[in-house]
This record gives sequence, structure tokens and C-alpha cells, in this order.
Amino acid sequence: MNFTLLFILMHRSVGPIGARSLFLTLGKCLLASLPLAAMAIAGKHWLLLPHAHGGGAMRILLFGGVIASAVILFAGTARLPRIAEMESLTGIVFRKVRSFTGGRAGASGV
Repeated sequence: MNFTLLFILMHRSVGPIGARSLFLTLGKCLLASLPLAAMAIAGKHWLLLPHAHGGGAMRILLFGGVIASAVILFAGTARLPRIAEMESLTGIVFRKVRSFTGGRAGASGV
């Protein structure tokens, strides 16, 4: 809804704004979000079961694990349809990781 309204208002204000490429990118993002949505639904069901998974600390750790897994899953699936913004973001992340590890990103450290 917000995307549609913003698109219409921008088109009226600015004129042609590359509707084809915008909708193509939107479709790619929606496809990349499907596995993320499935993981969120499964994580919600799994973590919110009554009497499941011990105390509060364990549930917090599991919740963090679900979030981290979802981020990694989305990053991977967003690269498959070659979403330009995601390629830029992963490039930035990899450069930061390399600078943090002193250029040894991916080294086993043994």
C-alpha cells in the first residue's frame, strides 16, 4: 500500500521514474522474502509453544538464533535474483568483516 501510494505521488511530482525497473526489483524482493517469511512463521510457532525450551534465557538465545538465521537466509536468497542493492550491502559487509579480521575473513584460525 505504501509503495503504491509513494509511487503514484512520485510519478505525479517527478514524471517517469522507471516503473518497469522498480516493479522488477519489488518482485525480486518479494520472492527473496518468501523463505524469510516461512522461517519467521516456523520460528514463531516453535518458540512460542507453551512449556517449550526451558527458561527465559534459553528462549532469548533461541530467538536470537532464529533472527540471525533469518538474516543469513534473506541475504543468501536476495543475492540469487541479483538485487543490486543487496549486492552493494553484502559488499560493504564483507569489506567490514575483512577489515575487522585483518584480511583473514574465511580463515579457520587453526
